[in-house]
Amino acid sequence: MTACKVVILAGGEGVRFRPLTLTRPKSMIPLGTKPVIEHLTSQIVKCRFRNLIITLNYQKEQLMHFIGDGSKFGVQVEYAIEPEGTFLGTAGGVKLVSNLLKDTFMILQGDAYTTMNFDKILKFHKQSGADATIVLKEVADPWHYGNVKCNSNGEITDFQEKPIKGKETGNLASTGIYCLEPEVLDIVKPGECDFGRDVFPHLLRENRSIRGYVADELWIDTGSLAGFIAGTRHVLGLNGEGEDKKHPPLLPIGKNVFLGEKVKITGPSLIEDNVSIGKGSQIGPYAVLKRDTTVGEEVIIENASIFEGAKVGSYDKIRGSIIGEQANLAERIVVDDSIVGPGSTLEQSVEVKSGSRIWPGIRVVAADRLNHSTIRLPTDNPFYFNSDVGKFTGLTATTIGDLADGLERVDVRSIEFHLENRDFERWIKDVFQANTLAERISDLREHGLQGEVLRKEFSSIVRTWLRYSTESN
Repeated sequence: MTACKVVILAGGEGVRFRPLTLTRPKSMIPLGTKPVIEHLTSQIVKCRFRNLIITLNYQKEQLMHFIGDGSKFGVQVEYAIEPEGTFLGTAGGVKLVSNLLKDTFMILQGDAYTTMNFDKILKFHKQSGADATIVLKEVADPWHYGNVKCNSNGEITDFQEKPIKGKETGNLASTGIYCLEPEVLDIVKPGECDFGRDVFPHLLRENRSIRGYVADELWIDTGSLAGFIAGTRHVLGLNGEGEDKKHPPLLPIGKNVFLGEKVKITGPSLIEDNVSIGKGSQIGPYAVLKRDTTVGEEVIIENASIFEGAKVGSYDKIRGSIIGEQANLAERIVVDDSIVGPGSTLEQSVEVKSGSRIWPGIRVVAADRLNHSTIRLPTDNPFYFNSDVGKFTGLTATTIGDLADGLERVDVRSIEFHLENRDFERWIKDVFQANTLAERISDLREHGLQGEVLRKEFSSIVRTWLRYSTESN
């Protein structure tokens, strides 16, 4: 076992991967059967590291609920939690736990899928005597990453964080995997601070030693649609270009799966429990159908993932895309290279093409032909009804009127869950400053009501407030 501590950065909002990251953190997006963070943790354990620190902020409860103390994954986990409403940046979040980092430590990104040998990287860093080592990969689009320039000795002489396209110094990109000496954190000042934007340029100005380690193993940034699809292909046994001869095509099929007549499934694909596929449908290659999904007749799904509880109508064509959990697609839908948000509804004959994104809870009508389009909710702070930690029901509220409607429609377990966690009160105070309504909801929680009795009383409180309160103006 290696004593070196590994810090996983998992506090970002995942802006590039919206709308999926509006209902779950990017490290919890599933690649095949497991979330990204579990794949990463497995690789860490494989390389004999056991002591992890995870930095958290956005939707921290989901990841903490999943990882816990780390024992079920064979690791020991501590958390660095940024103050609510404050984003400290990659370096600022690590600075919170600088007291735990007394020796050489490693930084990993929580949305990375990789087969890198972290122990080998650590040994390289220690032998180099550098203050920092940045793991690099040759990429075709270096302007999307930290871009570096190295001399003949492998020393980094220039670092640009996401340079303007055409202004990059080469094709070597930072993977966001670093080995650092604890003294590096001394230059991190209180407040927002980023390793790429602030720390590494500062070290170079002080002529401190930064080495580049050019890795040849697999590394994928899964925090985008293209990266997610590439990561999924590898998880299913492909190398991203064609079949990997070491890993034959996978056709795992879960329990309680219904397959209609003449359904064709091409591997590698993954079909989880409680999935129904109508007659004549073609699934795969590279298809993932998560649990409780329903697929109609004569559907084509390839190089795409359909998340939990989603419904795909007959004669739909889904390629190179992700359909979020609890989404509902009517018949004759086309979705190409796009993301349909959780809980969204696409009416019959809608076409969604070429990089489009649909926010959660949106209804798209047949007149819409989306091409490089984004359809967003009318507020930046909607309320997402969950039935438990990370389990989105598909219902969204953007106004208190929507909240009242949702209370009457949603599974009552969702009401009990959010009431216990004070989520309703926080949302109403933060978004609408409706303190009187928030207080009434707080009083309701103290009564300990459950089930349909709770639903009726809660709905009455909100409807009465909407009808009579001046706060509703």
